[in-house]
Amino acid sequence: METGLGLLGRCCGPGPGGVTAGPGPGGVPAGSAPAGESGLWALAPSAAPWLTDGPVPFLVEEYVPGPEVSVQLAVWEGRPLAVSVTAKETGPLPYFQKTAITVPAPLSPAQRRAAEDAAVLAVRAVGMEQGGAYVEMRLAVGGPRVIEVGARIEGDRIPQMVREVTGADLVGAALWAALGERRRFFASLSQRRRRSRIAGGACLRFFFPPAPGVVRGFLGVDAAARSPGVVEVDLTPVGTRLGCPPEAFTDRLGFVRALAPRPELARARAEAAAGLIVAQLDAG
Repeated sequence: METGLGLLGRCCGPGPGGVTAGPGPGGVPAGSAPAGESGLWALAPSAAPWLTDGPVPFLVEEYVPGPEVSVQLAVWEGRPLAVSVTAKETGPLPYFQKTAITVPAPLSPAQRRAAEDAAVLAVRAVGMEQGGAYVEMRLAVGGPRVIEVGARIEGDRIPQMVREVTGADLVGAALWAALGERRRFFASLSQRRRRSRIAGGACLRFFFPPAPGVVRGFLGVDAAARSPGVVEVDLTPVGTRLGCPPEAFTDRLGFVRALAPRPELARARAEAAAGLIVAQLDAG
């Protein structure tokens, strides 16, 4: 309790009516432990702040160093099936903003099995019976440490990239699970679907403003879109006000998504293309 209250005070400061946090990853800052404690801690809202009228309850958990991955799963009658493991890169502390997402995660077979096994156990532990799910974790020195379990399919184009790389249809599997269509559920994930894969790796690279401001326009978008392997460029609308350093996903300027025969090459292609885009910002 002392650790949690100390971190809460440092991260959010005193204020009437409780703590206000931004949506999604924007409400997860990190901070140093109070005197006498060791390590870093992460502070996360235990409920969606935009769904509550009063103060938001918070969860304080130990910061776990190590590579971050998420495991995508499909669940049928309480049986979770690991479909893919995705690598996630984050920006500097104290915020955990995603900077890149790569499918598949560049892991050893042993690391991949450990991540999948931990995800299956986590989904079983929360009692999910049917549908799509994901489990975020850090690959710590002692093995995977679960950070978040989501009883839904992930966003950020992850289902699309999984389909491009593996052929598995996470959206279709979730739909057929909801409708109770067993044959179609398993067909969405079957080995035969691997014939529809179109790449060995996929990467989505986010980019952020160099300073706070209002988006006035972008340069270099056409060059980025024509870059090798690029299949999508998505930009924040003109007129959007963005913060810096980015505290929430709403501070993203946009992203570039690229495909390649290997995940490492897809990552390099997305990085290079994103670097071609220059945002024009008005101070504000």
